[in-house]
Amino acid sequence: MSSITGLTSHAQAVRTSRPQWRTLLLIAALLLIVTVAALYFGLVAGPFAHQATSVPPAHHLIAGNWADTDAEGLVINPSYFSPVAFREFAKTDNSHDWNGLITQSYADITTASEKTYSNSHWAFLPSNWAVINPKDGSFSAYTKKADSVDYSYDAFRTLYRIAEDYNLNHAPEAKTYLDKITVFQSEWQKSGSICSLYLFSQAGTPCYQNTGTMAGTLGTASVTNRDLAKQVLDKYYLSNNQVKLPDNAAFYEKSWYWFALYSWSDQVLTIK
Repeated sequence: MSSITGLTSHAQAVRTSRPQWRTLLLIAALLLIVTVAALYFGLVAGPFAHQATSVPPAHHLIAGNWADTDAEGLVINPSYFSPVAFREFAKTDNSHDWNGLITQSYADITTASEKTYSNSHWAFLPSNWAVINPKDGSFSAYTKKADSVDYSYDAFRTLYRIAEDYNLNHAPEAKTYLDKITVFQSEWQKSGSICSLYLFSQAGTPCYQNTGTMAGTLGTASVTNRDLAKQVLDKYYLSNNQVKLPDNAAFYEKSWYWFALYSWSDQVLTIK
């Protein structure tokens, strides 16, 4: 499908690797393409089938064809937003307002990141899940998901995908959104370390560093603070200027590990 061929740019990383890693990287790139194809063919009806009743009317990217029938409201998962893919779809699909969906999705994700409806609004970070009231457009946590307000295993993908929208398309709304995220810089200045998971649903908001979810952190820093990105790269990704592959990480985590390195696209890396 021609509208997703541009997304194979992730496979550029394959050309920089030695033979033993080419298979891993190629599989990761192919999985990304399959995911995007599924997004188009499986979810295209979702965001355009439901016309929200807020004023003015707007299309919202909902979490599936079930997500406009939930009693709590319109259920969204910000990490399903893939602006790079949507911009490709817009080039060939004139029957749907993809650009309008991108604009509205940025607005929705910004509101979900502010989280003024919860006690986690001290840090601007996307949530795993949220609910939009179709009558007035207000936001709330999704009570059927205990980790709804957390920035964790869903939400980190939001930051990576928005960072890619800036890296590949120089989208100003991507930069505007990512510039609001200051918690990574603050944590680094305070402790010399980085958290890639923030569990706002738990007392004291524990935070952790995780191999796969660092893609959100490094992706963000690669756009907003290259000095911080370089320091994160040196501490968590490199050893003697060579990539160190994480031990005991599952394939999914390793895939996001490589995607994060791709965000640092102008860094010369020697892969073992």
